[in-house]
Amino acid sequence: AGGVEMQGGAFRAAGSMGGSGTTLMRGGGFLVAPGILVAQRTAQDDLNLAHAFPNPFIPSKGHREIVFTRLTAKVTIRIYTISGELVKSILKDSGASDEVSWLPVHNDSGQPVASGVYIFHVESTDGKTKIGKLMVIK
Repeated sequence: AGGVEMQGGAFRAAGSMGGSGTTLMRGGGFLVAPGILVAQRTAQDDLNLAHAFPNPFIPSKGHREIVFTRLTAKVTIRIYTISGELVKSILKDSGASDEVSWLPVHNDSGQPVASGVYIFHVESTDGKTKIGKLMVIK
C-alpha cells in the first residue's frame, strides 16, 4: 500500500490510507477512516505550554500511559511524590516530536505507581523549567 506524508507549520503527518479500520488519534479528537494517519507537532521553543495528560490518570478507564506534551527537543522529566521522593526520571532527546510517553506508568524500580498526587518537574538543556501536578487514581 502507498504511503502519504504531509508537513506544514508545526505539524507533520505521515501514514497510509486504504485499510478498512479506523484509528482514533490521541490529543485532539481526530477520527481518521479508513486507514491510519499519524500527526505530531515538532519540538516547541519553550516550556510555557508543557503539560501532561490524561490527568487524572485512571487505569480502570483504559488509560495506559501518561503523555507529556508541548516539550522542547531535549528535556529531563522527574516525577516526585508530594513528600519529595523521586518516583521516575524520563529523558526526551529528540526534536522530532513535542511529546514523550510514560509507559508503563511504573517507578524507576519497575513497580506500578500508587494512587496519589505527584509533582512533575520538566527541565530543558538550557535550564528552563516547568512544574506541574499529576493525579493517579487506581
